[in-house]
Amino acid sequence: MIKITKILVILGCCIAFVGHANAGSKEDQLIDKVVAAYGGKQLLKVKSLNIKDYYKGFSYGQSHNPTMVDLVSYRSDSMIDLNKKRKDFKWIRGGKSSFSTQHQIFDGNQGYQLNHTLKTLSPNASLTYASADRRHFYYLDTALAILLNENRADAKLLLNEKSIAGSEIQLRLTIKGYEELTLYIDEKTGLIAKMSKPHWAPGKLSVYNYSDVKQQQGVRYAGSTYVTKAGQPSFVSISRTLVINPDTSNYFKLPNDYKENAPTLSFSEMMVEKIFDNIYIAGKSWGFSVFLDTGDYFIGTGGYEDLKQRFWAVQKFANMDKPLKYQVVSHHHTDHLEGMKEANELGVTFISVEEHQALIKELAQVDIKQDRFEFVKNKASFANGALQVFDIASGHATHNLITYFSQAKLLFTADMFFSRKVKGSPNGGATLQLLNKRLLKEQLDVDYFAAAHSGRVLTAEDFDYALNHIVKAQCPENWQICEGY
Repeated sequence: MIKITKILVILGCCIAFVGHANAGSKEDQLIDKVVAAYGGKQLLKVKSLNIKDYYKGFSYGQSHNPTMVDLVSYRSDSMIDLNKKRKDFKWIRGGKSSFSTQHQIFDGNQGYQLNHTLKTLSPNASLTYASADRRHFYYLDTALAILLNENRADAKLLLNEKSIAGSEIQLRLTIKGYEELTLYIDEKTGLIAKMSKPHWAPGKLSVYNYSDVKQQQGVRYAGSTYVTKAGQPSFVSISRTLVINPDTSNYFKLPNDYKENAPTLSFSEMMVEKIFDNIYIAGKSWGFSVFLDTGDYFIGTGGYEDLKQRFWAVQKFANMDKPLKYQVVSHHHTDHLEGMKEANELGVTFISVEEHQALIKELAQVDIKQDRFEFVKNKASFANGALQVFDIASGHATHNLITYFSQAKLLFTADMFFSRKVKGSPNGGATLQLLNKRLLKEQLDVDYFAAAHSGRVLTAEDFDYALNHIVKAQCPENWQICEGY
């Protein structure tokens, strides 16, 4: 019995050591210091968190006016169940006069998107425990401290590296399913001063700054968060409410009476389709273009990235080698200008409004000569009337060029009217009403509608349905963050 007991003790020690492989390392010692700084035993007792944030965001590249940077209001309600690895995320973007809502749930196994306006529920395989809250847990340093403690084996101390935060100790956290995070830990206090992660632009960082330290139930947390992206201001906290081990009974509920959203098209591969005798649509993912063959050259619309690939796909499909002479630039939002560098390399003349010229040059990364611009003032006509361009002002952008292909009675728009559903007509909004008003004014007879974000071409019947089913965003009554909306 004594020998068996000794063996069990030895095995128990070995098992404990394997489960805590980092024990005694510099990383482990630093993590212990972080845990102690955020409450020690009290932090370890945290089983769930409810974070309600009100913050402001700066809208670069997506503003209403090309010469301005919009300031946008946000409210979020994040419930994190640390034990069952669940998240329930509610989000409001915009002010009382114009806003949108989003609700996402990860139940521990499956992600869901809920639309409370349309009363639909959609399973979403891309939603995970890490992403279901749009990674809003990055805004709370305490959540990062818990994540760090749960994933000690994935932490690595960075030595002899210049810190963006000063003299803080840097700890790199690389967890499967998460972005690579660098924590900047105050050597004296053990608190996380900053966190950085790679920005989409090469060599740039998104940096989260934590301040205004508060305490609740023995647990410390930052009352304020300030975020920069690629060196520019991005988000700043206005107020934060944190509840530790909250009542979760009103969260993680999936309505029984909601319908499942209709199946959608993914467009994972490049598609090319001939719409009319001399008109082609091409694209994949979220970027599509329509090209008009005028006889001697092409005119293109849709300025998303991979413009060359779309144009080459059309040339191959049509078995012809003609230049892209003109490119219509719909509006100033960055995603719709990503193809301008490629358009410039193709030698196009840009059809645009004068207000967008500077941004086109910036995205093309070259000083394009003045004679390569054709500016539209209200409306313009090209290729002997085969293509007409109209400038519309809306709540989305001060200038948005829509393109009408006369022979096919086809209208191409960006961010105005489209659907990625396999079948069925979409609901409409305020922008659609503005578009319809302009079509009536110009007496345009439109049979088909193509768009920059979908390869599906809609019909006049779809447009009429959308106009008769205008949906206005509503804030669910049981959302606490909806107060005042």
